[in-house]
Order: sequence, then C-alpha cells, then structure tokens
Amino acid sequence: NLSPSYGVGFMVMAGLAENYTSALNLLLKCREVDKDRAGEFMGESLSVCHLLRFGLLDSFPLMHTGVIGALTVAFR
Repeated sequence: NLSPSYGVGFMVMAGLAENYTSALNLLLKCREVDKDRAGEFMGESLSVCHLLRFGLLDSFPLMHTGVIGALTVAFR
C-alpha cells in the first residue's frame, strides 16, 4: 500500500497476474488498496507507468458507448 510499484511487480513475479496491467486491475479492485497512492503512481513519468495507463484504458469495454457511457465505465 505504501508503494504500488512493488505490489504490481510482486503480483507479476508471484504468478498472480499475467502482466502489469492485469496486476494493477486486480489491485484497484481491492478495498484495502490506497487508490490515491495508486493514482500518484500512475501519474509518474516512469516508462512502466505509460504502459500501465494505456493498458488500463485499453482494458475498459468502451466499444459502442457514448461519452456518458464511457465515463460511467471508466469511473465505476
């Protein structure tokens, strides 16, 4: 919870997730995870953060949704 990058890396190395994006998705679904700290991590300029942001957005089911529908899916 103090460093999301360690949590994401651990989940991938332990085989709990296939890649960093799926690990981040799993972490964000946990109630115990500090979403503010995870958001700060996603906003960092590290190269892995760029990949995670794109992967996270790519994982949303946004096909054939309008603007309001896409926002509803993204901020669920």
